[in-house]
Amino acid sequence: MRVEDRLYGVMLHSGADASLAIAKYVVGDEKNFVHLMNEKLKELDMNQTHFESVEGLHHGNHYLTAYDLMKLLQYGMKNITFKEIFSAKQYGVQKRIYVLKDFHSQAHCLIK
Repeated sequence: MRVEDRLYGVMLHSGADASLAIAKYVVGDEKNFVHLMNEKLKELDMNQTHFESVEGLHHGNHYLTAYDLMKLLQYGMKNITFKEIFSAKQYGVQKRIYVLKDFHSQAHCLIK
């Protein structure tokens, strides 16, 4: 699945699984991605927000104010890709078929 497909999953369906997949893709794990999220908060002067996970669930030290959310949205709307995804009312993932090539090789490469 493409990163763009996962971004739509995060924004339209509030997909925790898509958020985690993106975190792993970008920096390898959730902890390091959350660190980047909190660094971005500092950069955007969002002083009343703190993230503990990529999905925002079940963490007592995970909080966000409406004012900081407004700042984040204003920042995001400057990005064309974010604006397009945020403004979408629906999105369908194109079906892709992957074929296992040379099953007995050590690489076990998947090709499209």
